[in-house]
Amino acid sequence: MPDSRKIGCFTVSLLPFKSAVEDQMHRYSDALLVSLKQSCHQDLKKVKRRFVTARVLKRLRFDSQSRASFQSKRCGVMYECRLKISQTMR
Repeated sequence: MPDSRKIGCFTVSLLPFKSAVEDQMHRYSDALLVSLKQSCHQDLKKVKRRFVTARVLKRLRFDSQSRASFQSKRCGVMYECRLKISQTMR
């Protein structure tokens, strides 16, 4: 876009218009950048929350499996003890 335009015998300066358009474009790009940063930050928070939740659930599942394994071994040992006691009492 030229800096000025001749209309009839008048010369009209387009610099104020160009400056205003450039200023609006700069503000628009800044607003888009801020919006993108906020959106990324919120998405990152959601991903972190899901990751932490998944890690906690995995740990709980592992703990419950460990306990179940321990309980089954304990029950097996108790069963063997009862079996031995019952055999000795016969």
